[in-house]
Amino acid sequence: MPNTYITPHEYKRATTGQEITSLLGNLLRLSSAVGAAGTTLPVTPNTTVNLAVNDPIWIFDGVSSEMVTVTATTASGASSIPVTALSYAHSTGVALCSDGTIGSLGQAIESASIEVENICRQPLLQATYTEELQLRTMTASINSDGALAIRPRRFPVQSISALSLGMDTSTLLAYDSTQAIIPSNQRRITVPTLSAVSGSGGNSLLNIFPPLRQNSPGYVQFTYVAGYAYASLPWDIKQACIWLTSNLLSDRINPTGATETQMGQVKYTAFLRGDLSGESALYKKAVAKLVPYTRTI
Repeated sequence: MPNTYITPHEYKRATTGQEITSLLGNLLRLSSAVGAAGTTLPVTPNTTVNLAVNDPIWIFDGVSSEMVTVTATTASGASSIPVTALSYAHSTGVALCSDGTIGSLGQAIESASIEVENICRQPLLQATYTEELQLRTMTASINSDGALAIRPRRFPVQSISALSLGMDTSTLLAYDSTQAIIPSNQRRITVPTLSAVSGSGGNSLLNIFPPLRQNSPGYVQFTYVAGYAYASLPWDIKQACIWLTSNLLSDRINPTGATETQMGQVKYTAFLRGDLSGESALYKKAVAKLVPYTRTI
């Protein structure tokens, strides 16, 4: 299961106009922490809907979100649910839900979260990445003062833990990553002073590599942390995910994707008159809201 950016509790609290009673079975939270490989979910409040074997249980925990299935029939009123082995550990209070009678809010939130990342061209939750970039490019270069400037593929950059440079990707010399500076926009990394780390072959490599200049060919390899912790996720991202979830659920009253539909005396307009993009107003609002978090290179 991919990263998720909202929980069913947050979607239920939002003003969406969507009917979700038929999409939700049990809406719960973990009453105590569970470890990876655990096979029982302690929940609060007690279940209100019977669960059958193989019914999905959606767990919304940011980068550790996952879907497990029920392994034994569970009657309503239960304080725990037997499930297939968990892939991640989860703390007390993590949100979870089961499917409704004619649909799944959990599935809709998962799909909307995938679309958030597709629009932004990057994951937005905190993770560690290792990248290799070619020097003398818009993403990695050395200026006239000998400082290294890097534009990582993902942002916001939180920290950098390793830095190496070399003429090719098979022979790299380690440099001191503690010299790196991350500006306030958290989209770039600047290393004003390139100090090679001695040891592990470093001294011998210093004799091979010429001094690094603006026109020096080569590669930079670095390991860094980028993205937001779920607890500090900007509300703009959550709001966009809510709109994208609603956009998916709107297909229930407009399954053909028509511009206009009418049910009795109620008329629904999915697209503004003259709009040929095929994108709903909800989708357009989500894209606009995500502009500050969208990768451009």
